[in-house]
Amino acid sequence: MEKITYHVRKPKQKDIVAFPSPVLSHHNLVKRIIATGGDTMQIRNKDIFINGLRLAEPYAYHSRDTILLVGDNLGPLKVPEGTVFVMGDNRDESEDSRDWKDSTTGERIYFVPTSRILGKIILLY
Repeated sequence: MEKITYHVRKPKQKDIVAFPSPVLSHHNLVKRIIATGGDTMQIRNKDIFINGLRLAEPYAYHSRDTILLVGDNLGPLKVPEGTVFVMGDNRDESEDSRDWKDSTTGERIYFVPTSRILGKIILLY
């Protein structure tokens, strides 16, 4: 995990980042940034649209591509400034911004504050 980049620039779309889980204490997660503050994002039948344009995602994998799951249709959502919307690349098996709920209130947690990002992942194998 590389920790210098976000001292120089803001996190951007398609970066892979590490951050503390918003729902599981003492767990860090690794996810891809799909949308950043100011973007309007929507998911339609597993396809992601950012500001009305379909996002090309050659890295995304759907293990259950013929089944619509919770989160496969979502939004549109406006991403608040200072936050990001993240998803795992193995979309049908990833718990991410589409799925998280606050355990005490049941409210959805769609966004990760950029201040919570621990660093950028630069090599996965």
